[in-house]
Amino acid sequence: PAPQITGSIGSAPRHLVWVWQFRHDGDPEAMRATLAAHGLGIILKTHDGTSWMSRYDPTPYAIDGPATVEHWARFFEDGGVPFHAWALVKGHDPAREAEMAANVLAAGARSFFVDLEAHSGFWAGTTRDAETFGQALRQRQPGARISTSIDPRPWEIDRIPLQEFASFSDEIAPQFYWGNFANTANARRYAE
Repeated sequence: PAPQITGSIGSAPRHLVWVWQFRHDGDPEAMRATLAAHGLGIILKTHDGTSWMSRYDPTPYAIDGPATVEHWARFFEDGGVPFHAWALVKGHDPAREAEMAANVLAAGARSFFVDLEAHSGFWAGTTRDAETFGQALRQRQPGARISTSIDPRPWEIDRIPLQEFASFSDEIAPQFYWGNFANTANARRYAE
């Protein structure tokens, strides 16, 4: 069974640290201790398109399905760290991606963040694929807290089906990587 999580399930997450791969981001024990000491939650990447993160993260800690998600949800929650999840959606098989997201939520994630970007290797679906994803996810998890995280640069927004994702999301969460974007070319584009 999924872990029994106390607290504000489905409420707005606050102060979360995004974790991509344990092999790059750190040891789970140390991570849990540090996050708990600072009153932070975790938002762990569970899948990329229709591939679980074990495809990309060769550590024994990598997510390889709902049972592993349940393990990490319990591990972090038992250590006082609210557990949330995220995944990159691509739109190649939106019904399968929605099923995977629903399974992650059922396995103990308090909320689910959809990484929606138009760069190469990211979203490649249509507006209909976006609708299919949203309908399938909400059918399986009608009360779940869903956030769509986007690249907010003005020249990127029109490249994603934002309206369709907004229709089933509880919030739009812009990605602000200003240090990476602070250059003359970006400043010029913002001025346009």
